[in-house]
Amino acid sequence: ARTEGERERKRKKEREKEGDREKRVKEGERERERKEQRKKKEEEQERERKEIERKGQKERGGEGKERERKKREGGEEKERREREEREKGTEREREREIGQTDTQKEGKKEERNR
Repeated sequence: ARTEGERERKRKKEREKEGDREKRVKEGERERERKEQRKKKEEEQERERKEIERKGQKERGGEGKERERKKREGGEEKERREREEREKGTEREREREIGQTDTQKEGKKEERNR
């Protein structure tokens, strides 16, 4: 019981909805492509930066690596010295405690002897 005009309006709305849906899909695809391009560009820049850095180290004769190695060894040496100091401190404490217990034992022996 619908008139021809109503049917036509309904078809027109459906076509518009379909068109909107297609536009959204296309826009989503474009956005994905943009993201991919951006990602590729960033990766390429990162690769170039690393290459330049590597070439720079070769030209300097590996100075960067040598400096890093010395820094690392220096840090290890410092850690070793600190550990030794702590161990000496705990040894002294132990000796002090042992000394105290020895003197306490001696005091008790003297009391028993009296």
